[in-house]
Amino acid sequence: MKCSSAVFACLLALLACGGDGDGACAERAPSAEPAPPVASEASPEAPRVQREPAPAIDPAPASDERVRQILALGRAPADADALLVAARDSDPRAREAAIVLLGHSDDPRALDALIAATRDADSRVVLAALAQLQWSDDRLAEAALRELARASDPEVAKAARDALGE
Repeated sequence: MKCSSAVFACLLALLACGGDGDGACAERAPSAEPAPPVASEASPEAPRVQREPAPAIDPAPASDERVRQILALGRAPADADALLVAARDSDPRAREAAIVLLGHSDDPRALDALIAATRDADSRVVLAALAQLQWSDDRLAEAALRELARASDPEVAKAARDALGE
């Protein structure tokens, strides 16, 4: 798993300030220049993927500890199995965090988890998956984005069209 330290600094800064969603967190969190997209160093048979910094996760107070546990998983390459399990967690904030981290993973199973997350009941999880899939040049990722462009949720549909450059 290759993740920039700036990504985790942003995620942890949001968690540290309580993730209250009132906008005050941005004022308290340290600012960081976003890293430019980089090419993944996946295996030769895996599609090349460009990554953008992961979006900040805004956990609800009840899920803070679970999201912290998942963010800690994202720091070790051996934790891809745990992230795949967390992507199916009952807590939507936990699923969202797992999907963001899987999007920055070199694990070949991550693409399947991201595509599955596009069918999640929680739009935040769908948007997190969409944000990660837009950097993949895999035809299955593109097909998932095209399907999302026809979603009934206008925010999801617009984000998918934007990701496709439409």
